Amino acid sequence: MNSPQPFSDDQFARYYRRRTLELWPEDGDPLDRLARHALLPQGKLLRPRLFLLCMAALGGDPGQAAALAVALEGHHTASLVHDDLIDGDAERRGRPSVPAGFGATQALLGGDAMLCRYFADLAEHRLEGVGPRRQLDFIALVGSTGVEVCRGQLLEERLRGDLDCGTDAYLAMVTMKTAALLRGTCLAAALLTGAAPAVAEALADYGEALGIAFQIRDDLLPYRDEGARRAAGKPSRSDLRNLRPTLPVLLAMERAAPRQARRLRRLVPRAGRGPRALGELTALLRELGALDGAAGLLRGHAERARGRLAALPAGEHRERLAALARTVEVF
Repeated sequence: MNSPQPFSDDQFARYYRRRTLELWPEDGDPLDRLARHALLPQGKLLRPRLFLLCMAALGGDPGQAAALAVALEGHHTASLVHDDLIDGDAERRGRPSVPAGFGATQALLGGDAMLCRYFADLAEHRLEGVGPRRQLDFIALVGSTGVEVCRGQLLEERLRGDLDCGTDAYLAMVTMKTAALLRGTCLAAALLTGAAPAVAEALADYGEALGIAFQIRDDLLPYRDEGARRAAGKPSRSDLRNLRPTLPVLLAMERAAPRQARRLRRLVPRAGRGPRALGELTALLRELGALDGAAGLLRGHAERARGRLAALPAGEHRERLAALARTVEVF
């Protein structure tokens, strides 16, 4: 019996675009236009592709679950609309963000509408061999994951500007705010395929470790070369500008002598506004070993993710999940 095959990247990108235009038609009203702006052109589609790959690794049918994968990406994109509104970011994926293009009120309403529409979409789809109880549990998992992300964002708000909060508080925050999304994505596939509890937990741990690694990579983005920052398609200095806790800065504070700590406190807010201060901050972080330290922690979480895959059936799909964990280390 042949194992189920997930979509290729190009195939899923085409399906995603087609499904998005079905839900938010080009001849629709202003809300449809706003949603299309947020959703197209698409980003990396990491969350839906991870979901479909996990489905395949556990013996599920990725083709049958493709519409659910689009809905998961829709939820994520709606949260990014709200993120850009909170952070005051004018750019997303190399173009104006929804708040910049449509205004704060429309961005708030549009993000809310997208969340509601994609929850309805999850409820409307029926998967063969998956009973209503399991589908309700799937929808509940998506909702509870969203609540966890909001808890993480609230913690991030409380930590804003506190350079002494420490790396433990940072890891608690990113585990909720960022890693919960990928943990929930992996758990969703395990739930729909009826995976054994030990397998489901291992896959969830994989997603959590992968999510933390991706967040650390984002934290390192401001200190990379200009080409890498431009390729990211989003403001690389947003967290610095908004005084949000990031791992390199917190590691530097833990290692800094009093004089260096005072200099960090002066440089961090300025680095979010100008390249000269960013260059000085980068040099200081490098001097304190904070950039290498953050990169080492990134690699450690990526390695932890790969290690948890031993609980999954061996084969092509498990290898692709391992390869995804390796890609996050390339930064």
